[in-house]
Amino acid sequence: MIRTTLPIIIILTLMLAGCNAQKPSDKDTKTENTQKEEVTPEDTKPAEEDQAVTDEEDPEEEPEEEATEEETEEADEKASSETTSIDATWNKYVNKDLGFSINIPKKMWDGYGAECIKEENSYRPKAGYVATKIFEEPEKNAVFIAPEYIHQISGAEKVEVEPGVIKTNYTKCDKFESTIKRLREDLNEVYIGHWRINILDMENEKALDTYIKDRYGRGCSFGKKVATEKEDLFDIEIEGDGKSMDEDTECPINYITVLKYSPGKKKLANWDIGQDSTFWADDNTPLDPEMEDSFDFE
Repeated sequence: MIRTTLPIIIILTLMLAGCNAQKPSDKDTKTENTQKEEVTPEDTKPAEEDQAVTDEEDPEEEPEEEATEEETEEADEKASSETTSIDATWNKYVNKDLGFSINIPKKMWDGYGAECIKEENSYRPKAGYVATKIFEEPEKNAVFIAPEYIHQISGAEKVEVEPGVIKTNYTKCDKFESTIKRLREDLNEVYIGHWRINILDMENEKALDTYIKDRYGRGCSFGKKVATEKEDLFDIEIEGDGKSMDEDTECPINYITVLKYSPGKKKLANWDIGQDSTFWADDNTPLDPEMEDSFDFE
């Protein structure tokens, strides 16, 4: 009996163990399914979610707006010239398109129109410094140098302050900003002292003589070239017809005018100064001579 029963018990034990190995418990099944559900979202939603994140972090750049015609012209104008500081008094202005340079004072003394002050019942002009400014006129091959603005009093009223004593009061003081139109006197409202530097192609001295006659009068002619400290740059002297202003001269030049000629570059620079200097350091120190001497063709 003992020998027969023991094998049977062993066989039954092995069968039960096989059943347990083939049929996992509910607990094990739930654990395995949970692990699959946790892993699947990361592995089965591939590039779409990753791409969405990428798009948020690195959005598509919008195309840049094209510059307007005015902005393009302004950029071209800025690129065609430059102004650099030399010291506390001077700037160097270079116009690349016209091919010249000149030193320009950063500010100029205005003994009459820097500002206005009110005294009792009248405005009075006050002296002071005004910034110097460049105005380019590329279509005319010209450059203006002028004060940034001036003041002008007006509205004159005669007042008898005491018997036989008349005083003039001014009721207005206007500020005039320099502009191309004002400097060309197109507006015919106020005169602002300035230089207008004209740059011209000049083939030879014969062409220069023709220009002088056309510009200043048929009684004027090419006089002579005077060497300057600059290489290939000459001051040109104009020869008149020998008649005075009272004798109906055909070369009516009674003011300061400048002609700078480069035979090598075949260029002429021409500007009028007037009866007296335009730019001043103070009441007694003109800056025009230093400006003129600094001029050169690039």
